[in-house]
Amino acid sequence: MLLSDDATEILGASCFLVASATNTMIIIFILVAFSLVAMTKSIWQFVNMIQMLAYLRWLVEWPANADLGYKCLDFSVSGRL
Repeated sequence: MLLSDDATEILGASCFLVASATNTMIIIFILVAFSLVAMTKSIWQFVNMIQMLAYLRWLVEWPANADLGYKCLDFSVSGRL
């Protein structure tokens, strides 16, 4: 059973809205985490934050430039080339 054209448009718009909100919340959480790491001045927490960022690329769909940046972070954290 197929959806009507209106229902398909509403479903597509709501999916885009949820994806945009998720990406925005992730960016906000990243900024909050970086500010907390900077306030505590702990290098170990900073390394853990970079490690979380490196593995974030498996959870969200980012543009190609951001995906390449996350791959580079993953290589720097894991020590691979």
